[in-house]
Amino acid sequence: MDWQQILDELSVVRDGYPVAAARAVLEDPAHYERMVAELERMSVQPAELRESMFHLHAMHLLAQRRDTRAFRPLLAIAALPEAELDAALDDHLTESFKNCVAAVSDDEAALRAFVEDRRHGKWARIVMIDALTLPVFAGDREAAPLLAWLVETGDRTLAWLEAQHASVDTDAEAMVMDGLTGAVAEIGGPEHLPTLRRWWDSGWLDPQVADWDWYETEVNRPWAERLQRFGRHHDAYVPDAIGLMQRWYCWSDRFHDGKEHPRPAQRPEAAAGTFRRDAPKVGRNDPCPCGSGRKFKKCCGA
Repeated sequence: MDWQQILDELSVVRDGYPVAAARAVLEDPAHYERMVAELERMSVQPAELRESMFHLHAMHLLAQRRDTRAFRPLLAIAALPEAELDAALDDHLTESFKNCVAAVSDDEAALRAFVEDRRHGKWARIVMIDALTLPVFAGDREAAPLLAWLVETGDRTLAWLEAQHASVDTDAEAMVMDGLTGAVAEIGGPEHLPTLRRWWDSGWLDPQVADWDWYETEVNRPWAERLQRFGRHHDAYVPDAIGLMQRWYCWSDRFHDGKEHPRPAQRPEAAAGTFRRDAPKVGRNDPCPCGSGRKFKKCCGA
């Protein structure tokens, strides 16, 4: 399979996942290098990102290899304006993008700076918080330095929120505050309970994202138990890119129903999701079916 054939196979939605093309990229060093270069080129071309599937394949395949050359392109994609980012990643933004970023990141400071930059989209910033915590669950990073930053950033964010006039739209920053608080609860310990209580009492945390009982229970939960539960529901990185992508609904017979569907320029407001679920899809604001007490979008749907 030559490069043009691979590019064609990985750029559009077809009936059935293009396993041969993906394997050819992983097995042939020349094709692999072309994939790296193409992702770098596309990462600053929002019109191409909107129309193509190639970057979605590339970011997962490179994440499987833990190839840090993918980090800057993924950061560039995440920095796109929200409408362009939504068109480029669709539901992948809140599904596996965090895993891809965590797998290829070689610059934690850059991720922290991204989260702190209010010019970036709220969902991208929340996803980057998740990407920062995943290596802790994988055992590749110590929790203490990250927790110190999370607490400091949360305090600064809360101070900003409380300083704003009533006419200022604070919704995005309040959502980021929810993300920071959840991260502290997920990887912190009982010593962080006073900070969480203070943030909760401020009134800025959304009780539909998580209630106080969840924060208190989670931060007091033994670390071994948290790791075990995380492992049941999540991967920290992308151990099997092809296996993951094969499960996407867009490759199924049901999706195609006898004809190919081009990748939409922008997803409908009520998008059904990237892959098919056996049960009805849980709304992002619904309680998570795993029983954690958190909103689905901040738990198994994150």
